[in-house]
Amino acid sequence: MNTGNPPGYLLAQIESALCSAFPSEIKLEMMLEHQFNINLPQVASGDNLTEIVYKVVQDFNSSNSLEELINKALKENPNNSDLKAIAENFKITTSLINILLPLEKNLIK
Repeated sequence: MNTGNPPGYLLAQIESALCSAFPSEIKLEMMLEHQFNINLPQVASGDNLTEIVYKVVQDFNSSNSLEELINKALKENPNNSDLKAIAENFKITTSLINILLPLEKNLIK
């Protein structure tokens, strides 16, 4: 789903949920390998987990793949309450964006 540019607060929530669900670099790396067949160093590097997760989210955002990242992270760790919450929040937010953007474009015309 192409949602344009997700709001910053939503990106921060996604980052926080991923840090909660995968609290070490190796756990994040395992999720990316299992769910996407990609190596973490190909996508992101950093001095700490927060920086690495930020870069992972930016990479997926740049390819309009945030929804896939969230869904596959949840598949890897289905019991994480933060991931469950962000998955629901993301669906609601993107639904609202998809409703409001066409309305905004019509008003601007």
